[in-house]
Amino acid sequence: MLPEQEELRRTISNASRENLLPLDGNRALFNSPYSFTLREEIRKASYSIQAIKNQDAIKDHSIPLPLLRKARGLVFMTVLKAGIIFSARLGTGLVIAKLPGGIWSAPSAIGTAGLGWGAQIGAELTDVIIILNTPHAVEAFSSTTQVNLGAELGVATGLVGRVASGSLGTSVDGIAPCYSYSHSRGLFAGISLEGAVIISRPDINHTFYGREITNTQLLTGSEPPPKAATPLYDALQTISSV
Repeated sequence: MLPEQEELRRTISNASRENLLPLDGNRALFNSPYSFTLREEIRKASYSIQAIKNQDAIKDHSIPLPLLRKARGLVFMTVLKAGIIFSARLGTGLVIAKLPGGIWSAPSAIGTAGLGWGAQIGAELTDVIIILNTPHAVEAFSSTTQVNLGAELGVATGLVGRVASGSLGTSVDGIAPCYSYSHSRGLFAGISLEGAVIISRPDINHTFYGREITNTQLLTGSEPPPKAATPLYDALQTISSV
């Protein structure tokens, strides 16, 4: 791509456009489990961070802030699980990585789907946050198009509450590569994601950035943080400054 073409792409792509959050405060409670645009995934992730900040007042049901501040990367998804005896799981979201200097990378679109069985009747919509604690965990998302949680990347049910925050202090030495959390019915809790498969969505990334782009380029800083992701970066900054 010629320099002039690259500059034009950066100017007119969806990534370069302003991405305002709706003013309706209840919008954050009803994230869609499937989105066709990365702009929408950015808004969903921003709502999840806002919920963490609001939930911090309820100490026994909050994600420990030291984990978030020390995170090497973050995964945000909204997942719908439904069925009778047999169940299906579907969801979409994004992953971002923390770059040298403490800035966040450009986001990359992801999705998950799967089948299961068990004594389940009905449906449940859940916002999921996975905290990536190690460089290896981030690399798993940046170097491949599919991540199998548990088999390829260790993931533990997330710690919550005041006891967890106290035990962590300002250090995250010895913790699991990933911690997974759910946000449902107004509360955060640890959630088991063993066996879940997360895949990249290159078509969504292409539409957003205006060109073919790899997870590695996005999560290692080759692509500058886009203007459209400003709501998410701003939300993350509020957590860092708490």
